Amino acid sequence: AKDCFIPSDEKIKKQNKKRFLLNTVPIVYSPNFISKMKPKLEKNAELAKNMPDEYYQAAVNLFNNAISNTNFSNKLKEIKCPVLVIRGDKDTQFCKNMTDVLVNNIPNCEYVMLPEAGHAAFVEEPEIINTLIFGFIKKNSSF
Repeated sequence: AKDCFIPSDEKIKKQNKKRFLLNTVPIVYSPNFISKMKPKLEKNAELAKNMPDEYYQAAVNLFNNAISNTNFSNKLKEIKCPVLVIRGDKDTQFCKNMTDVLVNNIPNCEYVMLPEAGHAAFVEEPEIINTLIFGFIKKNSSF
């Protein structure tokens, strides 16, 4: 598996809104999805130029800090409810070793890896994701 890619604050500050969005595309989506959706992704990047500055800064902060500065692994064993972890095998934002930490430390955890999906597997494979979630809920509900 590839290592995670999280750009530095300095690199992000030098980018414009469109460039930031275009640079996040290969981190969030799989190569197959990018190939199929390239015109739509480019259109979205063009629209990003009109994004309010505060929204852009929030997106940058979330992207740059959410995973890199958060360590909650010592709390995972306290989770009492069943948990479904779904990961796209082309995800370069949430590394395989991060997934292993979740799966190995959450009691009653079910793990599904989606081949060829990226970080936004719910966008790339919505039917599969819905089937997995509804099946998980049915299996783990008491009604």
